[in-house]
Amino acid sequence: MYPHYMPVGIAQVVSGGSGVEARVSRRLLVQAFFSTYYTLLYPFTGRHLARIERDQASTSLRLPGLVLYSANDKMMKGEFSDQLVEQWREGGIPVQAKKWPQSDHVMLFRNYPQKYEEAIRRFFVEQLKLSF
Repeated sequence: MYPHYMPVGIAQVVSGGSGVEARVSRRLLVQAFFSTYYTLLYPFTGRHLARIERDQASTSLRLPGLVLYSANDKMMKGEFSDQLVEQWREGGIPVQAKKWPQSDHVMLFRNYPQKYEEAIRRFFVEQLKLSF
């Protein structure tokens, strides 16, 4: 089945608005839409999502990895990223990870620009042996 948290996460991300009732109504509508969408299209898309998750965790590539994420991301749960980092490390993949306590999906750079850039620079220097 599709990742159960995705419709909820999508709904929370796109349900901005003017007032609590409007946001709640939009959130419920968007959540219902994506729950239905993922359920109906699972035979076509769900197996690909499951394969992506499986392949990410068991990659045969042994390239250095950088994982930047937040604990409260509604689209990609922080626990999933924690597990991914641990699996890669156990598999011998050199991984640097930076976990922030709070940030919406793909908003780390906007919320933490200096620390984000610092994490990338450190990765380039320590893992890829590049300096700038």
